[in-house]
Amino acid sequence: MSAIQLKREHFTNGRNFSAEDFDHYLQASHDYAKALYTKYIPSLAGGLLVSFLFSRGVGGAIGNLIAVACIFAGLIIGGVLTKPYTSDVQRAITKLGVTAKDAAAARKHAKAGTFAWTESTQASENGGNGQ
Repeated sequence: MSAIQLKREHFTNGRNFSAEDFDHYLQASHDYAKALYTKYIPSLAGGLLVSFLFSRGVGGAIGNLIAVACIFAGLIIGGVLTKPYTSDVQRAITKLGVTAKDAAAARKHAKAGTFAWTESTQASENGGNGQ
């Protein structure tokens, strides 16, 4: 599930989020997901391709060791390329104060089409006067 589908209402403490911070979180999450498909997966695929070439071209134990090293290199390069996006999402999450439990509950609400709170819930918590 994409974070872009989440709304403040899906989070239990979502009414405390500033709109600007929440929008930054959604954009950072979208950018991270895009980076996974444009940077991480191609790096991993490149490592797998090069490893295949070494295992077939060189062969034997040395070729297979180099092949495994190429796979790990693809994983590491992909991680390095997506690190700025991961850091940006982590900063946004920290600024909002969202925990892993909050995010899981928000995803469940989004999938079910329910909200953790609504304006009527907020009004009843404020004594029913809508303040």
